[in-house]
Amino acid sequence: MPSWFASKSNQIFLGIPGGVLGFDLNAETCTAYKLNPLKSITYSVREFGGILFCASASLPEEGSGGTVPYGFTAWNTHEHSEPLWHDEGNYTFSVAGTSSNLIGFNGTPNLPCFVFSDGNLAIVCTAGAILSVRDPLSGDEIYREELPASIVAASEAYLTENSDCLLLVLNDGTLALRFLELSPTMNGNANELHIPYQIDKAAVGMRSNGEAIALIHAANQPERMLAYRFDIVSDDQRTEFTLDELLEQACSTLADSY
Repeated sequence: MPSWFASKSNQIFLGIPGGVLGFDLNAETCTAYKLNPLKSITYSVREFGGILFCASASLPEEGSGGTVPYGFTAWNTHEHSEPLWHDEGNYTFSVAGTSSNLIGFNGTPNLPCFVFSDGNLAIVCTAGAILSVRDPLSGDEIYREELPASIVAASEAYLTENSDCLLLVLNDGTLALRFLELSPTMNGNANELHIPYQIDKAAVGMRSNGEAIALIHAANQPERMLAYRFDIVSDDQRTEFTLDELLEQACSTLADSY
């Protein structure tokens, strides 16, 4: 079950079918935050500044063709009232690979991270191939894009003092950067790399030295672990590396991840 520990308020939030349970360790109380519909399954939970966020999905109806209803919900934990905001829609399963070896992936709803956009904090919401970046208080969408494949992993990366960019890994082998100040059309293929793997697990993030790294497991090459580095620099800042230098960096990254 998904969970989140809010260290500042000393609260634990536990995702359950139909909602979220909040345990206040100081007051020794438990609060139930209910989803509508109650049959929804909670897949991801986060809290920040007294706002509780939840990503959920319902079981697809018979004959829906793999279309899954999802929802993103936020509550004010200080008021224990109706949700601050709620939004819902549908996503679909993705398949990738050759016609003789298609591999499916269910990109269940997720809240992978927070980002800064124009100096304001935003929460990143994903469901299948849908990327939605939202204002945490109102739920208004700051950025939305429907990608060509399901999102396996997403993480923020420092870009400037007021803005982050997003690192994305898709199940069809796409590694992508998304700059929230640009439209989906302007982000485009120039900020993407395609590798010959069908990805089922991945972790993305920033190392202490500022490098953005993706660690990847491929469903079609399950015995391999892959490491890729994102260079978030302009063309005139790019540095060329020898093969030996790249291998040394990959080994260092894998060593640091354990």
